[in-house]
Amino acid sequence: MFKKILNIKNIAIIMIAIFFLFDRYLKYLALNSEGPRELVKNVFNFSFSKNYNIAFSLKVLSPEALTILIAIIILLLLFYLIYLSKKNYSKHLTLPLLAIILGAFSNWLDRALYLYVIDYFEVLNISILNIADIMITLGVAYLLFSTYIKKRA
Repeated sequence: MFKKILNIKNIAIIMIAIFFLFDRYLKYLALNSEGPRELVKNVFNFSFSKNYNIAFSLKVLSPEALTILIAIIILLLLFYLIYLSKKNYSKHLTLPLLAIILGAFSNWLDRALYLYVIDYFEVLNISILNIADIMITLGVAYLLFSTYIKKRA
């Protein structure tokens, strides 16, 4: 029984949930921090940044409209995930979709509460992001890669 519970899929789901919770905690710390903290000299800093835009700082809509649009997209993805699970469709889609949904939900919570996303990892003084962004990026990358591999097979 214990072996059934701790299979790879369940461990991955737990890890995605932990990343979601860790992202929320780091956002709380960033929001309440007293300034940037250098984690790796000239490479990696922990600092608070307000992001009113979407990926790559693209401005597309007002903060309110963007919050509503993202909520609709998250709900559609959630319904799609539920549909796939009921149809026992390709299990390899479950984890990346879950990572995308939870990452998007974490950023959406920020937009709903503050009208901006809390970013906190500054990399090479070039980009600032959060764990939710990483979850979304990795989920999308996995889906694109697996689709590419399937089409080549």
